[in-house]
Amino acid sequence: MLHGGSVSRGEGPRLLYFFRGETPGARPSFAAPLEAQGWEIDCVAVSDYAPARGVLDVLRCRRDLSSYDVVAASEYFLTWALCLRLPFSRTKAKAVALTFNQSSRRLVRTGFRPIDAILNRFWRRISLFLVHSRAEARLFAEVHDIPANRFVFSYWGYDLPDFSRAKVKVPDEPYVTMIGRNNRDLATLYAAAERSGVAAVVITAGYMADRYPVEPPANVTLLVDRPMEECLSYVDGSFAHLVLVTDSKRGAGHISAVSAMLLGKPQIFSDVAPIADYLIDDFNGIAVPLGDIEVVAGAICRLKEDTALAADLGLSGSMGGVPSPGRMSDSRSGSKMGSRVGVNVQARTEA
Repeated sequence: MLHGGSVSRGEGPRLLYFFRGETPGARPSFAAPLEAQGWEIDCVAVSDYAPARGVLDVLRCRRDLSSYDVVAASEYFLTWALCLRLPFSRTKAKAVALTFNQSSRRLVRTGFRPIDAILNRFWRRISLFLVHSRAEARLFAEVHDIPANRFVFSYWGYDLPDFSRAKVKVPDEPYVTMIGRNNRDLATLYAAAERSGVAAVVITAGYMADRYPVEPPANVTLLVDRPMEECLSYVDGSFAHLVLVTDSKRGAGHISAVSAMLLGKPQIFSDVAPIADYLIDDFNGIAVPLGDIEVVAGAICRLKEDTALAADLGLSGSMGGVPSPGRMSDSRSGSKMGSRVGVNVQARTEA
């Protein structure tokens, strides 16, 4: 299902943006910086998260691409749909992928080189891929034979909303949280929580819970499809947040990781490349090997018992940076991230 945003009619350049979202009238963070420069932004929210149906929504959208100066999409499959539309749209618009990421195991490739070479030609119609993970940029460049100079990295960030009105009952005892879907490693979290004896609150999508028919242990509270304000409330009440994933081939929880950083929480995270731009071992969290129940349980107990260490790691995260020159994250401000996206769109459009 599509939800279209309003468009003002003026003389400035026009941008059409397809993105995943369920709220009619929602606006991405980069809209305001571009609109301040005279751009007109037309946002189309695709509320169906199933890859195939999302692709169909973009293909069936009645917007005339030839009436825009820039056409853009977020997320892997929406961008693929845009690539499919471009050859038949008679548009001269520049095509860009913004906040480009891959959350599914599935990729648009067959494993048969001649066919994949044809498919990759469609991907190369995109002149700019703005990503929030350097590892994902390398993955996409390799899989789809996309020139590396078309990728631009920018830290993901947003402005922390007011969640004080969220009505949640957090556990009375100290607890940890894990929030996310797709490749979140619920099995390791369940086993580590049971092994450590520490309470945990897990929030995921309904379809994720269905993948794990085994009931969580008694000290784990499993919630599904909860609003953002409730998620933030649970993280805020915890003593640590976990980002555990099953593999290193997809996005790794930038939203929940940044949220926990903003809330000053230490993090226990899988030692994988897609999250390495945000979480660093012994700086703002504790890195653990994929699927290692014993190490995860030990890290949970360590942060519960060593409150000084937990406070130090949380403080480092709340400062919004990582300990290397030139790698300062503007995660505390969605407007700053939006400005960086806007600059890249403007520059690539004028090139």
